Amino acid sequence: MEDDAETATLEAVTAFIDDYYAEETVTGSSNASVSSDDVTTTSSDDGAASKKRKPVSLEKHLSHNRGRERQKRELQSLRQEEEVLRARVTELVKARAARLERHRVESTRTDVRSLALQTEMMTVWKEMATRQYQRRKRSEDENTRLRERVIEQREVIKSLQRILERQFAETNDPTASSRLYMPSWRAVCADGDPCRMMRIFAELTADLKNIYAQSDSWVQASSLSSLVAGRFTTSRIISLTATSVAVESMNLRLLPYDFKKVGQSYWIQGINSYCHCYDYFRENTQVDGHETVFCGQAFHDGDISESSANIRLRSHMSVQKHEEDTRTVIAHTARSETISIGEQELSDTLLREQYWNIFQPPEPSVHDACLVMSCGRVIVDLDSDLSKSPIAMMSLVKYFGTRFHDHIDRAFGLVEDWLLENMVN
Repeated sequence: MEDDAETATLEAVTAFIDDYYAEETVTGSSNASVSSDDVTTTSSDDGAASKKRKPVSLEKHLSHNRGRERQKRELQSLRQEEEVLRARVTELVKARAARLERHRVESTRTDVRSLALQTEMMTVWKEMATRQYQRRKRSEDENTRLRERVIEQREVIKSLQRILERQFAETNDPTASSRLYMPSWRAVCADGDPCRMMRIFAELTADLKNIYAQSDSWVQASSLSSLVAGRFTTSRIISLTATSVAVESMNLRLLPYDFKKVGQSYWIQGINSYCHCYDYFRENTQVDGHETVFCGQAFHDGDISESSANIRLRSHMSVQKHEEDTRTVIAHTARSETISIGEQELSDTLLREQYWNIFQPPEPSVHDACLVMSCGRVIVDLDSDLSKSPIAMMSLVKYFGTRFHDHIDRAFGLVEDWLLENMVN
């Protein structure tokens, strides 16, 4: 629009200059004719009239000269303005051409990026379908095996029922069987100091704010990684001091759903369903307007991997969900309570765990895909030098390097099932 306005102004100025030249020619001819008539009239009149008309002709001549000088100055000014406008039009034409070229390049780049994303999404759907088929096949095989076991167990149950009926008839203590329902886990999990528990979870809540503030750094680090078939996983070990190391893990995956749906389904299926299996107590609440979970968890490596380290871990954890306009962030923080490897309890070892689950679109304009960035950092602190406990340190590093990815894969297996089920329904 600005280019068209400048061009129209330039055309108007050129037309005005052309009209001026035409008017100047007509005015010159008209003045010459008038001067000739005046001379003829003056010669035919008497001498007195001639003497009176001469000063008037001089005045008109001077006024006419001043008008021409003014018109010349205006003409010169218009010519200069014309040159400026021509230069301006040339600049605008060049700028418009450059802008169109940039737009063409950006459009081409966007088309290439969108095509790459579409190809990646097709791969993601294919991988998801393959996983679902394999899980269905395993489930069918498991159902067949369980049916056979059920038939066997029916006979065992009948035998046990007969034995129990006989023992119940022989005993005189009606409360003997009730001992089987004693909540023995309370003796294992109870904490005798409520103030200590409150202090621990207050510190964990404060840690959640710092963990949430570090989300952008993980997003930036994730941008340097390339997905293969919609996946990327990595783990590394960082030596912090002579007595502490950190195990950092990153698990990226692409899902063909809106990021808000994926984040909400992970909160439901991952945090409140899958992780609930490891809780020995849990409390759901609101902190600063955000959904928050306080829990105590117990882990055993036999539940996750086939490692022979026999690691048992009890810890306190806080989880909080932050919903933003362009992403959803779930922050985790945990501290160990007890750590055991085999029959040995590592009383001089402290674990601090930090986890991030970030859900956002892979591109700002994409609304039917979600890039999930799951990141973790586990800091292992020993009271003594690391070289004095090499076996324990290697076992813990290997355990946390594999446990993170195993938990993420299992949790997102539930998320995929939940999303597919809700999409069909």
